[in-house]
Amino acid sequence: MSNPVAAERTLILAPRGRDAIVARGILSEANLYADICANLVDLAREIARGAEVAVLTEEATRESDARPLAEWIASQPPWSDFPFVVLTEHGGGLERNPAAAQLTETLGNVTFLERPFHPTTLVSVVQTNLRGRQRQYECRRLNEELEFHVQERTAELAAVVRRAAGFRPGQKSDPATRTFQAIRIHLNAELDELEQGLEAAERALKPGGRLAVVTFHSLEDRIVKRFFRERSGATPAGSRHRPELVDPVEPTFERVAKPVSPSERELAANPRARSARLRSAVRTSTPSRKEKLQ
Repeated sequence: MSNPVAAERTLILAPRGRDAIVARGILSEANLYADICANLVDLAREIARGAEVAVLTEEATRESDARPLAEWIASQPPWSDFPFVVLTEHGGGLERNPAAAQLTETLGNVTFLERPFHPTTLVSVVQTNLRGRQRQYECRRLNEELEFHVQERTAELAAVVRRAAGFRPGQKSDPATRTFQAIRIHLNAELDELEQGLEAAERALKPGGRLAVVTFHSLEDRIVKRFFRERSGATPAGSRHRPELVDPVEPTFERVAKPVSPSERELAANPRARSARLRSAVRTSTPSRKEKLQ
């Protein structure tokens, strides 16, 4: 099939008898363009070239290797859910045919049409799937437009931040980087998630277990540092003019290690690790703070 790909193309795989020719004739009478495929490998190749729906007989899926088709289906982009119409034998509906259930799992977006059927039924099913495929294309277009506008607005915001901060080309650090980092941290509630994760680890660890945390910027590192300091009983002494505060709660962590920074060798291999810090401590047998409150 070296002809140019039609705007809306249906592929037919029906290797027995004249089924494929008859099906193409039915669709042609309804002004629907269709190409015939020889086997599943050919079908997968033609879908990749460009098609909107595939019509195949149930027996065609048993007579050749379905792996190329399954691999193509699994590799579809998020917007795509390619439609298949499977022509089953009489009495081969989903409720009575375990193989049909397997086809649903393999093909995903599949419509079963039991033979014999009226030609109008086949045309109607194909047209419905063609419309569904066009809606998928519209979703792709809208997603691409949205992504373009997001990139456009991002560039505009970065330009505003750079002008406000007096950024000059060639400076080592871009002020827009911190702005976008702050937005990301806020939208994802990253600092709240970190605090909750530390408390969950305190509850989950058994005595003697070690909690190790890698942070990637100063805000995260400050939270981890404060957590280990409080949980190990190493709170600052405070002013010498005030009475010493004694924490009545036994420490839940001990042997707090000094923070570890990446070595020069590590930075050479991964420059983005320059702000990473590793902090760790060992769990004691004291119940967690949350457990005590309960």
